[in-house]
Amino acid sequence: MADVRILRAKVITHATGHLLSLETCRDHLEVVPIDGDSDNETHPDDALILGMLDAAVAHAEQFTGLSILVRTWEAAMDELPADGFELPRPPFLELLSFSAVNDSDGEFDPAAYVVDDYGTPEQPVVLRPATSWPTVTKAPNTVKVRYRSGYQSEEDPDSDAPPLPRSLRAAILLVLGHLYENREDSVEKALASIPNGAEALMRPLRVRLGMA
Repeated sequence: MADVRILRAKVITHATGHLLSLETCRDHLEVVPIDGDSDNETHPDDALILGMLDAAVAHAEQFTGLSILVRTWEAAMDELPADGFELPRPPFLELLSFSAVNDSDGEFDPAAYVVDDYGTPEQPVVLRPATSWPTVTKAPNTVKVRYRSGYQSEEDPDSDAPPLPRSLRAAILLVLGHLYENREDSVEKALASIPNGAEALMRPLRVRLGMA
């Protein structure tokens, strides 16, 4: 097994919108909107439902290590390991920049590295040197990589992101249903006792870093 380094990562551009539509959530929860204008049907719990959906997605991201919503991430490390390194928070969409802040040239030449994305969307991509890495002086967070990752949402079905796995969608809806059923409790308390079936659905999708 190669000595593949794992990076720290932070969100640069946060996701906008919701993973699932309000209609999908209402249908799953069997919540019937108030009769009225078909284009403006509402329910008093609409905002609560969307907030709980976001909490269910955040829980799924924490459990799996995936970036379920499309975001821009920046990963950083102190040096370039010889065998390459994995980018956290798949599914990977595109590389935006790859540079060393103390390198005179800044951005690395794309010919100097390979984006190894062999495998399923849930497997982290690996950045490997084409032959050997350019010389970089070791320093805290000197190497930085920006990239996009995430799945398609129902609000943006035509995006370039991969479709949301059906098992992950089912798990998120299970957690949403549990939160809504226990809406008198705090979200934190309700998330402490989510259905076992939800985690069973998500477990095969958990990211295993350092396995390249």
